[in-house]
Amino acid sequence: LEELDLAFVYAELKEEEKEEQRRIREQMREEAKRQAELEEKRKAINKEQQHYENELKRALERNKDAELIRKLKERIAEIDKVIDHIKQILKMLKLYSNLDDKLAINGLIKIRDELLKIVDELNSILLLIKI
Repeated sequence: LEELDLAFVYAELKEEEKEEQRRIREQMREEAKRQAELEEKRKAINKEQQHYENELKRALERNKDAELIRKLKERIAEIDKVIDHIKQILKMLKLYSNLDDKLAINGLIKIRDELLKIVDELNSILLLIKI
């Protein structure tokens, strides 16, 4: 009878051990599954992060381009002013060419001074264009 009890207890312990081994294997499978899911999520998040970093870089480039365009438009406006100034001087030259010599010389001196100012303006604009 005692041997039967011992055999029964042994069988129960053996069954409990098998059940424990099954639970451990099941836990390991679940843990592996969770790890795989987390790894997939990590990859997806990394991919999304890279996407937004690329978008940020593109946005910064567009902003730089917009800033460059704005600066170039400012320079073009300055050059347009200088061109208008030159047109005024050319009109003055035509006017002075019809006057007598003394008035024409005084007029040409004024025109020379204006042209020197224009050269200075153009030089400063050219320096500013070198962004």
